[in-house]
Amino acid sequence: MFNNKTSPLKGWLIWSCAVLFYFYEFMIQVSPGVMSKDLMKTFDISALSLGNLSAYYFYSYAAMQLVVGLALDRMGPRKLITISSVVCALGCFLFGSAETLQQAEISRLIIGIGSACAVVSAFKLATKWFDKKLFGIVTGLTVAVGMMGAVFGEVPLAWLVENIGWRQVMSIFAITGIIISVLVYTVIRDTPESEVKSPQKTDLRQSLKNVLSCKQTWLTAVYGGLMFAPTTALGSLWGVSWMSNYYGFERAESAHIISFLFFGWAFGSPLSGILTNYFGRCKVTMLYGSLSTFVILTGLIFCQTWSTLTLMSLWFLFGLASSGFLPFMTIIKGLHPKNDTGVAMGFGNAMNMVGGALLQPLIGFILDYTWSGEISDGVRVYSSKSYQLSLMIIPALILVSIYVLYRIKENFSSESTPNVEPDPGQFAVRSI
Repeated sequence: MFNNKTSPLKGWLIWSCAVLFYFYEFMIQVSPGVMSKDLMKTFDISALSLGNLSAYYFYSYAAMQLVVGLALDRMGPRKLITISSVVCALGCFLFGSAETLQQAEISRLIIGIGSACAVVSAFKLATKWFDKKLFGIVTGLTVAVGMMGAVFGEVPLAWLVENIGWRQVMSIFAITGIIISVLVYTVIRDTPESEVKSPQKTDLRQSLKNVLSCKQTWLTAVYGGLMFAPTTALGSLWGVSWMSNYYGFERAESAHIISFLFFGWAFGSPLSGILTNYFGRCKVTMLYGSLSTFVILTGLIFCQTWSTLTLMSLWFLFGLASSGFLPFMTIIKGLHPKNDTGVAMGFGNAMNMVGGALLQPLIGFILDYTWSGEISDGVRVYSSKSYQLSLMIIPALILVSIYVLYRIKENFSSESTPNVEPDPGQFAVRSI
């Protein structure tokens, strides 16, 4: 399909196919949010059980990240994405056919396994097909496309669920996964022909040791997990039901409001890369992102008297601000040599998912604990007070992320030495 001449257009085409899969898996990731009432009714479950059902995706996704990193460094993105999209399709088919909660949980595990390589594969291709100075911007664009998948997983998906049913929607996802696998295998190439050299043997065990023994990698990854957890908890599951129960919106209208979170991410993701290049430091962008996210989320949770237009604006600003954490992946990438980047980025992405996996059922547990006993149409109804109490934990996590950010060091302006462990210094502008 391609000639031997490498061109920028070819790189963008290959990247586009990779992010198409990311767009697809993000739609699946957030789908329980608009299906929550249907799932609770179908499987006769509580908020905690629903949180666990949704979190099964994140359990397997996070567990697979180091495996994905090793597979990326050994077999390349093309084969990995092709196989993964087929696995996603299988998981979607099984989820749509599930008759018991246990079957649905296993299906979500399978979907999480299939989705695990999406974003890191796109990042890996970016390191091969784009100049290193563009990596931050391409990373932001990658996440922006994924967030547009989340937008489609809110409003259009809510309409489809209302009109054809959640099981039929999952069948559509299954068919789409097969189509994407064919497209990816046809178009994607792992490296430019001009860079293909004799294969270099990578010591996989040593790569894993390099990544896991680096304290700075752990700190940076934990920061990412703390910052991404609110998006996963609210955007993927609890946001729609929160808006519906407190403000009385219909499901489609609540999904429309929540979709502004992902519009904010879509704008903020490339902006975070641009700002990082402008400041010359990742941590400046990350700090502003954390502080702004804390302020906006506190307003959303504790001042629940907003108009619809104001709510849309606040959710947009929430996404715009929280995307400021994205340069954390640039820091992780800079801590390790090229042979270890797949493992390193996979580990960073795993910690993102761990945050969501823990926070979703925790919010569900608090909702159940504070539940007044009200039931409507066979589904538990949670009061605004219950939501407020359960969501108070989110601003607290953001404050913890700011402390962790204080401990992170970076060397943005040049290639970092693997496993650099600088001593923590003062959290001043000059040291950010």
